Amino acid sequence: MNTLTFNDVHFNPVERNGQIWLTSKEIAKALGYKNSTSINKIYNANADEFTESMTQTTESVVSSKTKGLTVKTRLFSLRGCHALAMFARTKIAKAFRVWVLDILDKEVGQPVQVNILSNVADRKPLVAAVNEFCGKTGAFYADVWKMMHQRFGLEGVHEMTVEQVPQAIDYIHGLLMQVQYGGVDIDKAMDNEMWRCVGILKHFELSKALGEAHKAVSDLYNAIGNAQGHSSLIYDAFGEQRKLVKLGEGGSQTALEQARAFIERQDARTRTWSGR
Repeated sequence: MNTLTFNDVHFNPVERNGQIWLTSKEIAKALGYKNSTSINKIYNANADEFTESMTQTTESVVSSKTKGLTVKTRLFSLRGCHALAMFARTKIAKAFRVWVLDILDKEVGQPVQVNILSNVADRKPLVAAVNEFCGKTGAFYADVWKMMHQRFGLEGVHEMTVEQVPQAIDYIHGLLMQVQYGGVDIDKAMDNEMWRCVGILKHFELSKALGEAHKAVSDLYNAIGNAQGHSSLIYDAFGEQRKLVKLGEGGSQTALEQARAFIERQDARTRTWSGR
């Protein structure tokens, strides 16, 4: 099989089952990693994304003075190489993905459909659409994303492909139009995403109202507690006063009159001392 070349990296492809397979060591070099350890880490972290048609291992015997040493080498098909490059975070990863797709096109004789995962830059218009939706409707940001993940069958936005991004934007804009202008068949309300969105909005409004009510009730309880505290102090003060002047339960008015008379006597003495 002819040697494949990507930039300055020369591959020595292995043919298996009519497919082209490349070694993890050569792929690591092409992606800008120092050695195959980085490739193994990427694979181990995302092993559930790879099938047997995408990666396999091969054993080779290395001669030694004492005994033969068996070395395992992990191979990746071109589709496996493309998946690795999707998870890689090197600057050259994107160019490597394009190169792999070109080889795949030549291998099968027609364009290959590959679900390319979106990155942060690809999703910026979608983030803007979600922000607009939340700003105009008052919906919770996290709830809108969760609803969209359910709509596209995703565990998280990191699983969204480049092709799904504009579809998601249209989905959010469609929800916003339905919320603002209606036009929904009530008979299909249970099957319509708009009404799920309305439920989110009503939940938001109810939570806000309940929060305000809880605060009002809390303030009322505090006021009642303060009033009860003051009442206890006043009651205790009058009770002590009744003991001092030996008055009965109905002696509050008498105590008040005695206090006024005492103040008047003090005022009279003050005027006498001042010569008035």
